Amino acid sequence: MRIDECNNLDIFKKLKSEDPNLYKYVINYCEKIIEKLDTIKDIFEEYTDHGWSHSKKLLQLGDQLLGDNKLSSWEIAVFILAVCYHDVGMYCSSEELNEIINSKEFENVYPYLRENIISMNQLNSKDEQVLERFIQLEFLRRKHNTRSYKWILDKYKKDKEEYYFDGIYLWEAVALAAFGHTLNIEELAKRPYSTEFSIGKGITIDLVFITCLLRLTDISHLSRDRALPYIRKSKDFYSQKSLNIWKSYADIADTIPSKNGDCIKVSASCSDYRNHRAIIEAATYIEEELKREHHILFKTNSEYKFSWKFVDTSHVIEAHDANYIYSGSRFKLNFNKITELLIGSRLYRNKLFALRECLQNSIDALNVCKLKNPYLDGYIVIKYCKENNFLEIFDNGTGMDKEICSNHLLSIGTESFWVSERRHNDWGAKNNLSIIASHGIGFLSTFMIADKIDVFSKYPDKDPIHMVIDSFNTSVVFKKTSQDQFPMWKEVNLEKPLPWNQGHGTCIRLYLRESISKLELMEFISEHILRISNELILIYNNEKIIIPEKWHFGNNSYQLKSDSSFDEIKVALFDKPKEGFYNNPPKDNSLQKSLFEYNGLKGKVYLKSENGFDQTRISQNGILINNGYEFILESPLLEYSFSKKKSYRSSPFVFDIDVTGNNCFELDAERTRIIDEERNKAIREKVIKNLLKEYFNCISSIESTLYFPCGNKYYHGADSIYNNNENLVICFHKYLDEFLTPEKFQRIKSFCPVEKLFDGKLYIYFENRNVPVSVNDLKDDIETYVFYIPKKFKFNDGFKNEISQFSNWINHKQSKELVKISNSNKVVILPNFPNSFVLPLLLQFNFEIVKDDYLHYLIKFNQKENIEINLEEMNNFKTLGKNKEISDDIFEIYKEESELSEENFNNLKTNFDDEFWGL
Repeated sequence: MRIDECNNLDIFKKLKSEDPNLYKYVINYCEKIIEKLDTIKDIFEEYTDHGWSHSKKLLQLGDQLLGDNKLSSWEIAVFILAVCYHDVGMYCSSEELNEIINSKEFENVYPYLRENIISMNQLNSKDEQVLERFIQLEFLRRKHNTRSYKWILDKYKKDKEEYYFDGIYLWEAVALAAFGHTLNIEELAKRPYSTEFSIGKGITIDLVFITCLLRLTDISHLSRDRALPYIRKSKDFYSQKSLNIWKSYADIADTIPSKNGDCIKVSASCSDYRNHRAIIEAATYIEEELKREHHILFKTNSEYKFSWKFVDTSHVIEAHDANYIYSGSRFKLNFNKITELLIGSRLYRNKLFALRECLQNSIDALNVCKLKNPYLDGYIVIKYCKENNFLEIFDNGTGMDKEICSNHLLSIGTESFWVSERRHNDWGAKNNLSIIASHGIGFLSTFMIADKIDVFSKYPDKDPIHMVIDSFNTSVVFKKTSQDQFPMWKEVNLEKPLPWNQGHGTCIRLYLRESISKLELMEFISEHILRISNELILIYNNEKIIIPEKWHFGNNSYQLKSDSSFDEIKVALFDKPKEGFYNNPPKDNSLQKSLFEYNGLKGKVYLKSENGFDQTRISQNGILINNGYEFILESPLLEYSFSKKKSYRSSPFVFDIDVTGNNCFELDAERTRIIDEERNKAIREKVIKNLLKEYFNCISSIESTLYFPCGNKYYHGADSIYNNNENLVICFHKYLDEFLTPEKFQRIKSFCPVEKLFDGKLYIYFENRNVPVSVNDLKDDIETYVFYIPKKFKFNDGFKNEISQFSNWINHKQSKELVKISNSNKVVILPNFPNSFVLPLLLQFNFEIVKDDYLHYLIKFNQKENIEINLEEMNNFKTLGKNKEISDDIFEIYKEESELSEENFNNLKTNFDDEFWGL
């Protein structure tokens, strides 16, 4: 039998001599599991060894690590069985794996595992099947202690006498030891673990020490025989993480207790500094575990103690041919100085960003809470008490317990609770869950505005907590405050249950250094907290306001004074403006925008005005990203560059959007800028595509086209209505013309609803009045329309006024008679924007020049069989009118119709540049 390989160990000798029958029982059940253990490597090909060789090594280490401790036969039996069975949970048949994949537990933790593997770049392969396989394996690894526990108790059932030895059932103790080998060690101080664990007939064993011994031997198997490096030399790894671990293990000769009994010695010869560093870190982890075990054995009054005090790494050296000299030196951080930097103005420009951080935590707590309670009436209440000068932020989200506060809220730069494995286990998972917190420094920023902080919280099925933080550099205190003494809002009737009455939620109380005015507080909220998905209520000295979602750019704070009333501030900051466009909106539906909503993207898209950036904004989970629109507009699909403003092709639209779920960007620490990295770029392209779709929907709804001539060009009058602009600046045709080039059209047509171009009334034909028409309007009787393109002339700068008059005259003075167009034809004017005006026509129609003289072109169109764009045809259309000569007839006609003096007219003719400008 293979288990006989261990008969030379002292623990085996003692067991055999003291109780031969118990020895046979143990040997028999160890032998039963060896074959199954050796199949684990076929499932976990790239993981370190968890088979019989690993168990055999642990038995050898355990024999040495016991030192002078004298275990009873029963304790030795449980330890040997626990060593052999502790990893059985890593075995998994294909049928069982299918059940796991389809389980609710796997579904809940799947997004966390996937994100964990992807974000840490653990795989060298982009194959989705490989990724799925490693997600499944990682799930099994993380759960293998629980699976081992269940497997043992299911296999060797307590109600079956055949599994007893002399009336003693050992398997519960074996299962608990296996379960405990990866637990948080503090759990060993709780039931069912005990230093006097009963196994029947009045016999007790020290299960705490047995489990500690198993844990220590398991992590001390740090040597090349666990990674089998020579077997894997010729095979590529999918997992970069596994490859790095195997490389470092390959350099380790052994990890063994020293003969003098004071340390555990690691010996290694390293050819690469990365392996050297990894080995030192692994040894440090063993030493930390050893210290924790000393503490837990003392805490539980165990009669057994380890003599080993530290881990010796002096024998971890550079190989003779290594090209480095290892140094353990590293950055030394001054906690107080670093903290002062993190909560100072160098990180956050506005001290009230500390309030924003608290609100972000509340939003995350509510979003997670809704995973289990989707119909939760979530709320956030901001309450300021001027008398005591403290600010309170309530939410009825998940709440916190002591562990969450200690491991997450108070830990800087570590994993946020919202993305932790415990959160997934407690609350479930959702693929598009919106989480804000990621940097782990946000809560610390509250000391920018507060001298002291109280945290009141209630986590489901846990005792409520009251944590007091007097300073960022002192230890916290948990006070024994009764729940009926927790904060409330009894002065104001909110018709909302307090978090404590609901059984979950938090209140953060900030004792402010300086008072804060209601105007300052409300201005900050109106600018930065735009539209969170839960009800937001502000209470200021017993005055209440429900903060509305903000989807407009109105801000009349200039009208406010320091003593303005609550209602005056609310109207100025949160209500829509009552003048200009909002008071007298045009009838054009393209300007009457309702909210659109795609998966994780919500907002409005507008036809762009001259100063469109003033009305461009992006928020994430309802909170403003101050400069986020710059990153969005630098998309290759828009070709806008903020660093090269002189040579850009700008966005044809402005937008006001909010992103959530899978569309959330990774932000800088201040959360005012989107980080320029590949994942964010991929999200940006998805967002831009949706914005372009909505932009084409905007175009399709244009119905009150208003053209007018100004400076030799026709403009769309809706812009002056939209912006209340008396100068009638250029509107969306300019920007569409710059954006919608034929080349770019070819790139975007696969995902944009380009057919929407045919619905917008982009053209006018004139009879006694201007009549707006779309391509679809023209299509039914296109033969009756004549398209009129006036030719443009280039004069010297001194004749701008004359040019303006000349343009007006050509375009409006008895047009049909002048160009000799039949009265049966409807005349459509094509202004000087070839892409935005001509492209929609050329997609549907072929064109023919029916007249070309010194004043104009007349174009006729006929229907195409298929919607397509011919670049050559487009270029031909755009070159119309170039290099034509001008006859004196035009000047004679102009002289008759104009009121210019003879002298001015001669100057005009003398200085005339004879180059015609086409489109």
